[in-house]
Amino acid sequence: MTIKRPKIKLYPDPRHQEEDIYLIQVQISYGGRAYISTGKKFSKNEWAIIQDRNITQDKENGFTSRKLKDIRTELDTFESRTEQIAQRFIDRNMPFTATMIRDAFYDFKPASLHKLSVYHLFTNLHDSTLLNGRAPKTAESYLNARSAFLNYKKYIEGFKKGKVLTETDIERLKDNFKIIEIDAKFIREFEATITSPPPKSGLKKISSATVQSYCINLRTVFNFCIKEGIIGEEIYPFDSKNHHNYFKIRPSQRTKKALFEDDITKLIKIAPQLPEAQRRALDFFMFSILTNGANLVDIAKLKHSDIDKDLNTISFVRQKTEKNVDNLDPIVIQLTDVHHQIIERNKSIITNNDFIFNLLDDIQDNTPLEITRVISNHLRNFKMAYKRICKKVGIKRFTYQYARHTYATLAVKNIGNIEEIGKSMGHVNPKTTKNYIASLPVQEATEITKLKTSLLGEYNVSEDHE
Repeated sequence: MTIKRPKIKLYPDPRHQEEDIYLIQVQISYGGRAYISTGKKFSKNEWAIIQDRNITQDKENGFTSRKLKDIRTELDTFESRTEQIAQRFIDRNMPFTATMIRDAFYDFKPASLHKLSVYHLFTNLHDSTLLNGRAPKTAESYLNARSAFLNYKKYIEGFKKGKVLTETDIERLKDNFKIIEIDAKFIREFEATITSPPPKSGLKKISSATVQSYCINLRTVFNFCIKEGIIGEEIYPFDSKNHHNYFKIRPSQRTKKALFEDDITKLIKIAPQLPEAQRRALDFFMFSILTNGANLVDIAKLKHSDIDKDLNTISFVRQKTEKNVDNLDPIVIQLTDVHHQIIERNKSIITNNDFIFNLLDDIQDNTPLEITRVISNHLRNFKMAYKRICKKVGIKRFTYQYARHTYATLAVKNIGNIEEIGKSMGHVNPKTTKNYIASLPVQEATEITKLKTSLLGEYNVSEDHE
């Protein structure tokens, strides 16, 4: 795998500045963009002089030859340091993002400055999670939590004190907002504020369920710090053993969504009439049910080598669990004509890879980040397709995630054995299966009465769309 070189350049950013004044930043472009502030500000005319290396001095603008040389040297140092960090990733053949380069830049500062920093602790957990090959979505959740807690800290230091924070202030917050500042009271106030932010506070409203997920990420940060000896257990805010006043993370109350048998029948009947994009989206929804609720990323990574032609089966290990459990039994699916016809219609056209489906045909680099980007795009497209299908058949709504819950509902009714159901879905811990099934509506579990194969056996994949 070849790691491409990012584009790195000095960038005069006029945002949030006085008229005709630029904040000079190092811009890193690699898929997305990230910025490193140099702390230097110049007018448009001054920046033009600094950029023109043929100009050695400009007394009219207060630039002596020595001052101009020092400014250019300092700015060049920012740019060259950033390029050095990018080269470290490239030399190690290590996948990276523009954000990771930016955050690594601050490692030039003494470690003591951000050893307890909430911002850097979340960043480090994101990077280690991603580079250890775990689910990219799991890694991304650390960045989302990092943003939420940092934005709340900015709210405390800025809005609540009637102060407008500069970019320099925000950069300092990244280092100075310490994990030891967070206790149960802080978390409760964070939850109360972020779920109902004051007008003009700049805070984005998030749900209580999302707050709980961010607190789970925060708990992981605390556990990491305790394990590494950065902090002691006495300040751990999530355990009643250490505190009478502690924060209890509430389990998610979200109801899992599944389709009824009548809904699936409607989808089966309309399938041959759907335009190509909608038919493709429905194909992968049905294929997920037929593969025990497999996530789209697991379907995308299925290879021809995963198929046992003698036994007519396909096997895989869920990406979500493969890095966490040793000797995990693969999920084995008995293939049917429906499987084969969906595969045939959506097969990969790339000859130099072993992928069964065309979901990753447009991938640029075989990295977790790139795979996540491509799969996310497909899911967005599928979501729009499902909305259009719902209007045609009179179904209220469904998304790709309904496929896994629909399979679970079928399994509850027709298999009954918790251990078997958990194994078929790739659950490592039976408790996960119990919690999963407990969240399924009883009505759905009783109304769907056929097994996936009998229910989807009539999925009319042999007819082309109109």
